[in-house]
Amino acid sequence: MKVPTINELIKVGESQVEALLALPETIVLLNRALINFTQTVSRLDDLVKRMDRLTEPLEAPLVALAPRLQALVPVLDDDVINALPALLVSFQRNALPALEALGQTQAQVASIASSMDGLFRLVNDTFGRIGDLPGASLVNLFRLPDRTSKPTEKLAAKPAKDAGDNR
Repeated sequence: MKVPTINELIKVGESQVEALLALPETIVLLNRALINFTQTVSRLDDLVKRMDRLTEPLEAPLVALAPRLQALVPVLDDDVINALPALLVSFQRNALPALEALGQTQAQVASIASSMDGLFRLVNDTFGRIGDLPGASLVNLFRLPDRTSKPTEKLAAKPAKDAGDNR
């Protein structure tokens, strides 16, 4: 073992004195770090309390839902999940065009119905004009019902029976 020299002892003493002089500053820094840590823990505690208040109403519905979800697990096995993309593609290819065609067909049917209403009006107007001709009563047998008037108009157009008329 080597015996330290005086210069070495002085250097060790100086370093210990410097460490002792830095100790108050180190303690102040440690104290600030502990204060910041305490404030952070306090904020986290407040945050946890807020989260608990927000999630508390969800707890009962989620607990009630858990058995139903567990019952779905066997149904939704890997084969079913893996088949979903193909099913969606098939739906997109087959069902969506059919739904679009249905909408177009509905528009065409509405157009035809509108045309037929116009045709009915024309036929009824024609029968109304020839009503005074001889034999018109035979033609009126083939007259189409009036589709342009509302049921209330038909009722208003009928003459009211006389109270004294008991036929």
